[in-house]
Amino acid sequence: MIERPFGIFVKCSYLLSFIGVLLDQFSTRFGLINPNIIEMNNYAVIMMDYGIWIIVDLLAVFITILLTHFIIKFWNFKYRQLIALFPYTFGVLKLLTGLSNISLIISVT
Repeated sequence: MIERPFGIFVKCSYLLSFIGVLLDQFSTRFGLINPNIIEMNNYAVIMMDYGIWIIVDLLAVFITILLTHFIIKFWNFKYRQLIALFPYTFGVLKLLTGLSNISLIISVT
């Protein structure tokens, strides 16, 4: 069965959001090993202290994917395909954050 391009884009945007969160998590945790690097996001620091940062990030991915999926499947309005840009944008922003972290790690070490 050949999928339509929109279906492939939606699945890729879901995967992109998950990969973006993983890259952000790993690069931040690896960067914080270096004593010259500190986390500037106060909310992330609080969540790290309580050990819920990864849970909150994965919950954000899950909710993003779930909402997007239900809106695309069950709401019948003309531009519902634009909703697929939500997990795509989320994933791209998380990927850029992770790549920024890697750039910072490389520049400091």
